[in-house]
Amino acid sequence: MDCIDLPDLAAVIPYCPEDASVHLVEQVRPALFVKHGWRTDLELPAGFVDPGESPRDAAVRELREETGLEALDIAHLCDFVISPGFTGEITSLHLARVAPREDDDRWTMTVDEEMLRVRRVRLADVAALLGEGRVHNALTCLALTWCLAHGDALDAGPGPGPGGSDA
Repeated sequence: MDCIDLPDLAAVIPYCPEDASVHLVEQVRPALFVKHGWRTDLELPAGFVDPGESPRDAAVRELREETGLEALDIAHLCDFVISPGFTGEITSLHLARVAPREDDDRWTMTVDEEMLRVRRVRLADVAALLGEGRVHNALTCLALTWCLAHGDALDAGPGPGPGGSDA
């Protein structure tokens, strides 16, 4: 049995209540280009949880590193596994309220040498974005679907998610 030991992952939905939008990262993904011809993908800010770091702190760090945004508040929504057939990696999904930010057409290089730029997507456009197949990352598809299902609750601000805690 082949198993890959990966660190756990933290991801965050950066939600701006002022304009009912989420901030996604458009990221260059060479493997997707080689196999499918997709140059970039729209994704949530996400990354591995460092040793000794909490998933919440990792989500806040990734938000800052990948978008330059600060969480006004943050809450844990849920934990899940993406590929339990070959890894025990757990993904911890969080919701953060953030201040508005304009799109930036400049590509930037992160400390982890990732090429990316920030894209603001209004909640009213999320269903079309998913329906047009413009998001390929399973984690991001799941999170955007969660936003569609809970859109009315987003403006109330993060609180402990269903089955989750503020951990």
